[in-house]
Amino acid sequence: MQKVQLGNTGITVPRLCFGTLTMSPLQAADPVDYGARVIRAALDRGLNFLDTAQAYKSYPHIRKALVGYDGDLTVVSKSGRKSFDEMWDAVEEALDEMGLDMVDVFLLHNVNSEEDLKARQGALDALLAAKEKGLIRAVGLSTHTAWMVKVANSRPEIEVVMPIINMKNIGVLDVDRHNVMRYVREAHELGKGVYAMKPLAGGHLHENSVEALQWIMARPEVHSIAVGIRNTDELEANLLIFNGEPVPEDLLARVRSHKKEIFVSYFCEGCAKCVEACANEAMAIVEGKAKADPDKCILCGYCRAACPRFAIRML
Repeated sequence: MQKVQLGNTGITVPRLCFGTLTMSPLQAADPVDYGARVIRAALDRGLNFLDTAQAYKSYPHIRKALVGYDGDLTVVSKSGRKSFDEMWDAVEEALDEMGLDMVDVFLLHNVNSEEDLKARQGALDALLAAKEKGLIRAVGLSTHTAWMVKVANSRPEIEVVMPIINMKNIGVLDVDRHNVMRYVREAHELGKGVYAMKPLAGGHLHENSVEALQWIMARPEVHSIAVGIRNTDELEANLLIFNGEPVPEDLLARVRSHKKEIFVSYFCEGCAKCVEACANEAMAIVEGKAKADPDKCILCGYCRAACPRFAIRML
């Protein structure tokens, strides 16, 4: 698989990044043993760029996959913590739970406004301090807005950006959404590492997955593309697409048969915790129960994590 430099970080990565969100407790809740086998199959095929986050709770899957593995590896994690001490603890948690000496890239998770970035200055300072100590190699942020890519471009300490990029701009929150690629090109020119999330819009582009991935692969300013993978069929299909090879129709049919959907159980109490957790404003309380707007929902699973009754499932 083609490999590229992640901006000026000195880190080399394949253009496909293995996203662990889909197998995590936020979504499919795959058992650790099962998820680890899929990750290890990817590592053994040369797909050695893994994306995770403190909120995903997929560290155990990665740790088990790495048992006995001695090949090259690049790991990105993220945390939404705001203070210095909280973020320092988040870095140590990532290292301890994955059994690593260093996390290659650590991101401020889901920063969507300048005010939000200012509120997390302590967390950013912790990441910069962790970099000085050799615990991480590069610092950055993930975002669901186009504007934050532009803001990150003005901040030299932000070395990596992870925005939502897909051919329909689905999931990009702000009115500036149509400028995503403009700001990404600026980031690329500035030497920042750019790797994209939600190339399939969380599942909205499921039926057009080949076209959607080819669309983003054709953009050289995007160094790598994180795709959620939860089974060996999806792994094989993505490897074929990213290597420019045709995907057999039977394999494509199996992959497309696993469409994600949100299900709200009858025992939902309408507490609105899911509404508060949804950055995309896709959740609402309708007739006393939570309901997802399919046009806004990007199937991230954060609503599921926020539900105190475990009434939301990702199927």
